[in-house]
Amino acid sequence: MLKHLLFILIFFVSIVMGTFAESVKIKSFTLELPGGFTGPIRQSAGPTEMWAFSKSHESSETNSLIQFSIINLDEASADDPVRPPTVTNKDLLLKMLAGIERRRTDFWKGNYKEIKLAGIPANKIEWSGSVENFKMKGVYYTFIYERFLYAISLQDIMPFADDHLPLMQKSIELIKKR
Repeated sequence: MLKHLLFILIFFVSIVMGTFAESVKIKSFTLELPGGFTGPIRQSAGPTEMWAFSKSHESSETNSLIQFSIINLDEASADDPVRPPTVTNKDLLLKMLAGIERRRTDFWKGNYKEIKLAGIPANKIEWSGSVENFKMKGVYYTFIYERFLYAISLQDIMPFADDHLPLMQKSIELIKKR
C-alpha cells in the first residue's frame, strides 16, 4: 500500500512540476511558461513592445499563443485612445480586444472579471471566434503597472484550446513581480 501511494505521489508531483517548463522575465515580471512553449519572439514599434511565446500542435501547422503587448503610456501620443486617464481599465480591455474581434467572424466575448495579477488590479475576458476555417478560443487580460499598459492575449484553435488554455491562464495568473 505504501509503495503504491509513494508511486502515485511521485507521479502526481512529476505531472505538476512538468506543467511549467521555463521561467522568463518580461519587464518587471517573471512568468512560468507552460511546458512546450518556446520564445520569446520580440518586436518593438514606437511605444509598444511585443513578446510572443508559442507551442506547436502535433501534426498541424498551428500553434498555441501567449502574447504580451506592453505600451509605454508616457510615450503614447496624446490622442491615443489607450492613454489614461481618459479610459478605465475595462475600457482599455475592450479597446484592445477590438483588434482581435476585427480579425474574427462569429465573435463572442463574455465572462468579464476584475482580478489581480501579482497583486495588481487587472481585467480578464474570454472570447471565441473563427479565422478562416479555424474555430478559436482565447482569454485577454489588461493591467497597468509603472506607467506601462500590459495587454496579454492567449489564444488557441479548437480542439487544442480546451486542454491548453487552462494551463496558459494558470501561467498568467501566477505571474510574479520581480
